[in-house]
Amino acid sequence: MGSPTPILKRGFFGYCSLEVGAKIVAWINLVLVIALNIYVFTMIILFGTGVIHEKEFAREDLILGCILCSTISVIFLIIAVFLITGVYKRRPAYIIPWMVLICIILLIVGTSHLIDFYFTNLALYPSVSLLYEVTFGYIGLLIFSYFQEIRSEGPKYVQNL
Repeated sequence: MGSPTPILKRGFFGYCSLEVGAKIVAWINLVLVIALNIYVFTMIILFGTGVIHEKEFAREDLILGCILCSTISVIFLIIAVFLITGVYKRRPAYIIPWMVLICIILLIVGTSHLIDFYFTNLALYPSVSLLYEVTFGYIGLLIFSYFQEIRSEGPKYVQNL
């Protein structure tokens, strides 16, 4: 009896192997997370130096928000490094944190999209939300399929990749 979760045999709609697809996803993820960290820390500097003034919020609230965003972005960076290490060294245990994170993000974003749509009733919003969910769901499925592939191989530890 097979897994209840669908498993991909090849990555990116059959155009490459799962390993190559996982490496592409890992590198794109790492680049985007680094860009997120640069953005968050730039905003912290701009708020801290007073270049950007937000009159609607108290300064303490902005500092708290910046600390929360920077903590989350550093956690994302650590998990991205785990993903890229797990893909290149073929270590399934290193891929698990990324899969858990993507499931949490999909649940939170999907729920917030539904709540947002309920209150705003924008006609375009469901299609954008669905596109987001399907894209990240497919990427998560690709990484999960690669995880299943290397986990089924057993404990092969490749030292120099």
